[in-house]
Amino acid sequence: PQSVGKKKVATEFAKALFCTAMEKPCGNCAECKKVTTGKHSDFKLVQEIKGKIGIPQVRTMQHDLSLKSYGGGYQVCIIDGVDHFTLPAANAILKILEEPVGKVVFVLLAENLEGVIPTIISRAVVLNFNLVPRSEIEDGLGSPGQKIIARASFGRPGLAVRYSTKPEELVDRNERQQE
Repeated sequence: PQSVGKKKVATEFAKALFCTAMEKPCGNCAECKKVTTGKHSDFKLVQEIKGKIGIPQVRTMQHDLSLKSYGGGYQVCIIDGVDHFTLPAANAILKILEEPVGKVVFVLLAENLEGVIPTIISRAVVLNFNLVPRSEIEDGLGSPGQKIIARASFGRPGLAVRYSTKPEELVDRNERQQE
């Protein structure tokens, strides 16, 4: 489901591959900070545009990944919304998934596996992310009085974080439900 931490885990994994500290990922070294800000030369994030990932995005990604790694190590490409590929884009990505150039790591994120073509699934290791128990979200938020936020997030830690940093979104949501 959305907001359960898929993108966060994928980004932390990328940081761990690039991190220069002994304890990986440290989050403080230059490499980790570049991944966080999206400015790492060997880190690519492909996201849907207007609900789809199309051929132009796949071609740009293929070109970028065909170049040598700037740092000489890994290149990481996170595709957020692999279930939103157009059919031509999904077919176009198969070759690079089968035969990546150099040390390329792909992390494919999807909310719905049924929207991913079977040939992509067959080339991937599937890790399922599930809803998180309310008690764990409350513990993660840390401060007392967060029970309302934990309950309103319906097992989605990303939503809980958003509600705790932008309480007006929770108020808006509650007002819409009462209408």
